Formats: sequence, C-alpha cells, structure tokens
Amino acid sequence: MSRAYRFIVGPAEGGERLDRYLVKRLPSVLSRAMIQRNMAAGHILVDGREAKPHQKIRGGAVVTAQLDTLPARPTSRPPQAQNLPVDVVYEDGDVLVVNKPAGLVTHPAPGHWDGTLV
Repeated sequence: MSRAYRFIVGPAEGGERLDRYLVKRLPSVLSRAMIQRNMAAGHILVDGREAKPHQKIRGGAVVTAQLDTLPARPTSRPPQAQNLPVDVVYEDGDVLVVNKPAGLVTHPAPGHWDGTLV
C-alpha cells in the first residue's frame, strides 16, 4: 500500500539538508539511508522536482514523498540465533574476532531485522 506525505517547510527550517529534515518528519522506521534511496528513485520531490539528499531546503518549499512500502517495525524480543556462514578468526572466553563479509548487516535496523551478524 502506498503512502503519500506532504510537508511545507517552515521559515526556521530553511537551510536544513532535505534528508535530515525528512528523518524528523517521516515514520521513525525509515532511516536516513532509506530516505536517500527513495530520493534516488524519484519518490521524493521538492516543489515538484526530484530531490537530492544533500540539497538545502528553503522556507515555504513543498516537500512530497510517495512511499510504496515501509519496513516492518522492530519487535521487542531479543535477536534470535541464526545459522549464518561466519568466518571466525579467533575466539576465547572474552574475545571473538570474525571476518565479516561485505554486505552482511552488523545489527538489526529498519529493513534488516534478521540475518545480521548480531
């Protein structure tokens, strides 16, 4: 289900980076990186034009976002062990050293609630 958002930038908010502005206004399950990906996909507009994450917004600008899906909210339960291929370099009673492959998410976060190193 698609969700549409519309914001009018207040005068005191002018000069702020757009991605940081949206982190404060969109649902908290959306990280700044996820917002930036939505901008790159053309889902976020400023005054009808495609937005760039680093762009500064001006007071009175109209920001619209059309988001197709939102990530699931985290659960309150602790992470569960999963059988993932992890290269253990060293292990003793106090220290664990792993060779984490590129692309393996380190800890649960919006969009990556399982399949992480944690």
